[in-house]
Amino acid sequence: MATVAEVLQKQVEEGRVLLRARPLDKDRYEAWWEIVRDAYARAFGETSKEMRELAAAHRPITVAYDLDPSYYLTQVGANLRREMKILEQGAMAAKTKAAAAAEAPSGIPVAIFPESGGTLGKKLAVFLKGAGAEPAIVAMEPDGSLPSWVAGGEAKRLGGAVVVLTPEAAGKGKPPRPSAESLFLLGVAAGALGADHVCAVSESAVELPAAAKEIASATAEDPAKLGEVLLGCLGAWAAARG
Repeated sequence: MATVAEVLQKQVEEGRVLLRARPLDKDRYEAWWEIVRDAYARAFGETSKEMRELAAAHRPITVAYDLDPSYYLTQVGANLRREMKILEQGAMAAKTKAAAAAEAPSGIPVAIFPESGGTLGKKLAVFLKGAGAEPAIVAMEPDGSLPSWVAGGEAKRLGGAVVVLTPEAAGKGKPPRPSAESLFLLGVAAGALGADHVCAVSESAVELPAAAKEIASATAEDPAKLGEVLLGCLGAWAAARG
């Protein structure tokens, strides 16, 4: 079965064939677009920046094909040229992402400190498992305290930790900041493993305190960048384990 990167590259080649066709094949284009859109969603996520850029290139056509076939196909051709520019960039990004995932070290135990009431922690666990790591969600004790092993010597068996930050308002005109609980967990993880073995992730951009600037961080708003950061951390953590 073809990978999403291979599907996108194939659609780049198919798009070039479509651009050379005279006249442009309407039905073939529509089938091409559906494959591109589906593959892009799988590669980058339905709500990603890359998906929004692709959607913006696919502009509405203002006339029905039956009323004016020539003008309709002219607008389809304009869409196709815009979409191809985005697709070529996306296919390269997906190929790079796939190559990085293939080279990622396997078997690295990673603790995930999830955010309060969200699902990002679970999504990160799925991604890390797919990259060959051994992720585990850190479950809090019934009284709300951290498991005893986190602060103990057992934490040293971990390759690293991912802390999901919960943003909160910081006042009018100021960027969101991580909640006090998030910063506490970030500090605990950095204290147990070292700052270079911790990655901070949030749904959207937050302002980290100066003491946490050295910690690797990324947001779910840019899935491609988030994947790069996580894979980079896995590589560094594996190298440190020897």
